[in-house]
Amino acid sequence: MYPVNFEEFMVYMGEEILLDHIGECFEKSQPLDRQMHPKGIFSLCWNLIRDDILTSEEKKLFISIDNWFKDNLPEPEPCVNHEKVITFFKCESTQEMYEKLKPAIALLDKYNKPYDVVYTNFIGEIVYEDIWQVAVRVEDGKMV
Repeated sequence: MYPVNFEEFMVYMGEEILLDHIGECFEKSQPLDRQMHPKGIFSLCWNLIRDDILTSEEKKLFISIDNWFKDNLPEPEPCVNHEKVITFFKCESTQEMYEKLKPAIALLDKYNKPYDVVYTNFIGEIVYEDIWQVAVRVEDGKMV
């Protein structure tokens, strides 16, 4: 691993929306909001690793979960391209994925990290879809 600047780090962590918001607040000399946009299970767990909160066994567990998803689900092209999107699992194909996510959710519970399980009938403009998931376009931290 080589040294990276803050912007490179934020892009690597998939936080382009937050990076844009920080830039806008800096340009306008405005304070940052406390909660700018929701985070997914994976992002929250990677934050636990980044903040050195997880034990080595918990890190291995989460990384194995993350690898299972990478090996078994296509990564949406908008995510690969670091576009501003939110992804949702489809209800009809979620059960197996939910079972795989349970240990990661348990880590968030253990360390009192809030998360939301979201069911919605409005997902906005779909920019990617496969049999397991959809990716929805985001502007200003909101689905459009």
